[in-house]
Amino acid sequence: MTLTIVTFLMIVGRCTILIYLVFCVPILTTILYFIFKNDTAASSSVSLQNFGFDLNLKLIKNQELFFKNFNFGGHRGSPEKAPENSLASFLKAKEDGCDLVEFDIHMSSDGVPLLMHDDTTERTGNANLKVEETKWEVLKGIELKPVKNMTDKIPKLNEVIDWCVENGLKMLFDMKNDNIALIELVAEEIRKRNIYDRVLVSSFNPIVPWRLKKIDPRIITGITLDRSYYSYSDDFRKSPFTTNIFAHF
Repeated sequence: MTLTIVTFLMIVGRCTILIYLVFCVPILTTILYFIFKNDTAASSSVSLQNFGFDLNLKLIKNQELFFKNFNFGGHRGSPEKAPENSLASFLKAKEDGCDLVEFDIHMSSDGVPLLMHDDTTERTGNANLKVEETKWEVLKGIELKPVKNMTDKIPKLNEVIDWCVENGLKMLFDMKNDNIALIELVAEEIRKRNIYDRVLVSSFNPIVPWRLKKIDPRIITGITLDRSYYSYSDDFRKSPFTTNIFAHF
């Protein structure tokens, strides 16, 4: 009898835990969802008092404008014809008929946003320096390794944005870490040019789009995913690349 009672109490206890899980987990996840939820990218024509704008133009979603008439994009420009993530590469991409260029964003030690895929300049430049530990004055002098006898310098983000706007190219920013200072600078570059319908900001790090939407909900954001890894240091994955959260190849 004693054994039967103990067994019964154990079953009831387990059922109680199961009941708690069934009812509490959905409630908890729903609460977390609304806490961390970001709104979809708002139209740039919507009045947003938080940003001091009073825009009363026709309501058109930025996402629709961004993907309208979009056919081809150049990954880091046209890296088989010119050094990747360079203005020369983006020019080649435009000549090849691309409507968009994708590029990777890092920041120098003195707070200058620039284009570089890896966390060092070893693979693509003529020197081996850690980007986030080197001042822009040094980085801007690095010669990018030639591709088909064509070379270039490391460009600043604002230079690339201005060039793309002037040449009618849409942009996909791939941000390599969740540095809040860099995220704020990227948001400011988009805001001051009012190019919400020409830029999509993506990252393998989900913190990046989350923080961007908190700063400015009009920015179109995305998360880059892969079945086997979060990011890479080059197309052959010879060495790992690390963000503030994930270590991956």
